[in-house]
Amino acid sequence: MLQCFCTFEKNNYPMMSHFLRVACAVVITITTSAGYAQLQQTDWLNLRFGEQEAALIVSAGGEKLSYYQALNRQGFAVSDVHMKAVSELPDALLVDPLHPQVAPLSEAQLLEGDFDAELYDFQRKQSEHSVYRIGSTGFVLTIWSFDYVRDNLTLGQ
Repeated sequence: MLQCFCTFEKNNYPMMSHFLRVACAVVITITTSAGYAQLQQTDWLNLRFGEQEAALIVSAGGEKLSYYQALNRQGFAVSDVHMKAVSELPDALLVDPLHPQVAPLSEAQLLEGDFDAELYDFQRKQSEHSVYRIGSTGFVLTIWSFDYVRDNLTLGQ
């Protein structure tokens, strides 16, 4: 458990005591959340590339890290298309994870876009988008091409 160490006499400054406790709680929450986000970022990179390569990507930072983050969390789109031809597309629910620790995709994850795309065996092409149906929902998942991600997406856009 994290503690905030502040030295002052409570009796002399009762409002300051409350303020410092709140400030310490905010600082602890922010640093813990930032650490958790970094851990999550490293987790998928470790699974996808291995620990050594992931460490190189993270330490390089900048454009390389932003590119991989964009591939992972922005390199796809979910669309409602209501087309009969959707049934002819490959099913995203059948795409295998690339690592045994990664669970198969669920319909809910796909529809919400709540998954790490780079941990699954989606066929991402250099200059052409790949399209998958999401079960029998009438929605499709478009995996943007490498070129599209490089030219159009950055983390946080």
